[in-house]
Amino acid sequence: AISAWPSTATSANDGSRVLSANFIAHLFACNKFSSRSRHPDTYLPVYIAFAIHHTNTGEEAVYAALVLLQRLKGRYPKDTRSSGHKLFIAAFMVASKFLYDESYKNSTWRKIAQKLYSLPEINQMERELCFHLEWDIALDTPTISNFRALVSRDFHPGASRPYPTYPTETAYKRRRPNRRENIQLTSHRRAQCSSRVEFSSHTDSACRKLVPITQT
Repeated sequence: AISAWPSTATSANDGSRVLSANFIAHLFACNKFSSRSRHPDTYLPVYIAFAIHHTNTGEEAVYAALVLLQRLKGRYPKDTRSSGHKLFIAAFMVASKFLYDESYKNSTWRKIAQKLYSLPEINQMERELCFHLEWDIALDTPTISNFRALVSRDFHPGASRPYPTYPTETAYKRRRPNRRENIQLTSHRRAQCSSRVEFSSHTDSACRKLVPITQT
């Protein structure tokens, strides 16, 4: 069950929560406050700390989520003014499901998201992220470790500004697949990963009608 959490919980992951919020706010030019709530716990660094604390997945999933968001930005470079809260929860959820054999149900992820979103919205956010990434959600330790080193250096609480903008290739162990290769890989990726994502009866054609994940 998701219950109240101690105020000291933020200190345990202070670095990762702050740099994650800095990275997301910089990458998508988004506000660190939620448009749905002005409660202090929904301030993006605290919101991220809450999610980390209650999933107890470790920092690997956090940095894996940032890798996915870097890939998303690479596909939609002009996208700004997004919902950082929605982006983080969707990426954190997908990354966790990919990395770990056992993961929470989406009803629990709604609680981890502090109930800012309804269960249908949580389901939709997950589908949208996978669709917009064209199922390019495979993650490996070298990629996560390398990306962690980058953001830890450039987005930590005391980092100087302006923050750097990374090339898309930093989110891959090797070069990013070209468009033809990516089209060939998409159906294979979907078959590999869909068992971990709660799609219900939705199809790719239904996903095309969804509102972009980056909208508030």
